[in-house]
Amino acid sequence: MLERDNPKPLYGQLEDILRKELQNSTWQANQLFPSENELSKTYGISRMTVRSVITALVRDGLLYRVQGKGTFVSPRKLNVQATGYQSFREQMVQQGHQVQVEVIQLEEQIATPHLCNLLMLPKGESILYLCRLIYVDAEPICIHKSFVPSCYASNIDGKILKTVPLLQLLKESGVETYSVTESVKSLLPTEVERKYMCIGAWHPLLLVSDLHKTQDGSPFLLAETAFRSEKVDIVFEFRNNHTFSIVS
Repeated sequence: MLERDNPKPLYGQLEDILRKELQNSTWQANQLFPSENELSKTYGISRMTVRSVITALVRDGLLYRVQGKGTFVSPRKLNVQATGYQSFREQMVQQGHQVQVEVIQLEEQIATPHLCNLLMLPKGESILYLCRLIYVDAEPICIHKSFVPSCYASNIDGKILKTVPLLQLLKESGVETYSVTESVKSLLPTEVERKYMCIGAWHPLLLVSDLHKTQDGSPFLLAETAFRSEKVDIVFEFRNNHTFSIVS
C-alpha cells in the first residue's frame, strides 16, 4: 500500500508498485488491467493520479489501450542483443523460444550502385540476395535480408539456411567476421513486410543494418533485419572491434 508519510510522491509510489507487479506477471499478457476506479479505491488516491500513472505505463509499452474495451497488459518484448555477432535466431533459441525460418527469396542479382559502394564491388558485379521471415513462438517477428557477393555464396542453399546460420556457411567459404558496423533506424513497412508480418501500412519497424568486414577491412556481407518494434527491445553491447552508427 501507499505510505502517506513517505517523502516520495503518491504518484511515484503507485507507479513503482504497478511496475513491479507487471514485472512479476501479476497479470498475464493481454489480460484486462484494473480500471482507474478500481485502482483509485484500492490505493485511496484520486482517479486523476491513477490516470497519469497508467498513461506513463502505456507510454513505456507495459500497457496498451483498446478504445471502448479498456487497458490491457502488453506481452513482454523479446530481449535482443546487437545482432552483428550472434544472429537473432540463435539468441531466441538460447532463450528457449521456438524459432521457424521461412525463405521468401533466394536469387542472384546484379548489385545496385548503393550495394557496390557498401560492399566495394565493381559496377555490374553479381550478389546473392536472401530474404527470410523469422517466426518466434509461431508469430512473425522480423524479415531478414542479406546481400552477399556471389564469390562467397557457392555453398548457400535455402534448405540449409533453415537450420544453419548464414555466418557459419560464409565461414566455411573462407570469410569470417572481424568487425561490424551497425546502424539502427525507424521506418514504415514495405508491401512485402506488410504481407508477411501481417501488419498495417503505418506499423513502425526497427531496421538494424550490419555491414560485416574481414580482418583486412573488406566488406563481405550486408545484413538488414526489419523488426516489429513493439515486439523487441534491442540492447547494444560495445566491443573493441564493434563499431556502431546510430541513425535517426
